[in-house]
Amino acid sequence: ICTLNKYGVSVRAGLISRIHNIDFKEFSDRLFKPLENIIYPINNHMEDILYISRHPEIAEIIDRYILDTPEKRIDEYFEIIKCINISYSVDDKCFKQLLKAKNMDIAFSSPNSALEVYDFALSNHPENAYLLQQMALYLNKMPDNQFPRIISLLLEAKELEPYNTSILHSLSMVYKDKIDKEDSETKKESYVREAISYIDKMVEIDGKEDSFSASARIDLKLQILSYELKAE
Repeated sequence: ICTLNKYGVSVRAGLISRIHNIDFKEFSDRLFKPLENIIYPINNHMEDILYISRHPEIAEIIDRYILDTPEKRIDEYFEIIKCINISYSVDDKCFKQLLKAKNMDIAFSSPNSALEVYDFALSNHPENAYLLQQMALYLNKMPDNQFPRIISLLLEAKELEPYNTSILHSLSMVYKDKIDKEDSETKKESYVREAISYIDKMVEIDGKEDSFSASARIDLKLQILSYELKAE
């Protein structure tokens, strides 16, 4: 409960039951009474009861105290991923918060541990566009940038959800990030054009241009102009 609630998401009783093999009849004696000062149930007008900690900061402290080794944290994440049912909107929210690139970067000090969790998640949810996107964004933050793999993951996510502008935004930003890391002027120009193409697709889908797409497009087109002037 605390591992998920530190991100502000409540946890379904059904998920707790599956992870810890606790029958619903035993919840009062085995779960709620021993932890009544830490967690409490909430009614979300669903058939399933939701549980939440007294405060996200309490959840954060307990999560760090109990999962005090990389091995324990990996095992806990594996159990959650294995038992979660993302057809429930509550579980889907938990899944997304748990595996968000930013949250994974904080939860795991070792990239190898985080990637082990991502690989396990993909083996359980192989066609999840959000998961593919977040793994790509996590890899993009690593010093040893794995550009071909990052693009491959994002293109796979795009194929699953072609009209998801968040994925198109990620593709644009990854290409934009790569520009300054590249020495070849030819490749730089290629990356700029790719970034612009995904911004164009975002605008086409949204039917309008926001401040981000407008400023990014201007910045990138100025770079194209500079390459063309150099070529002359």
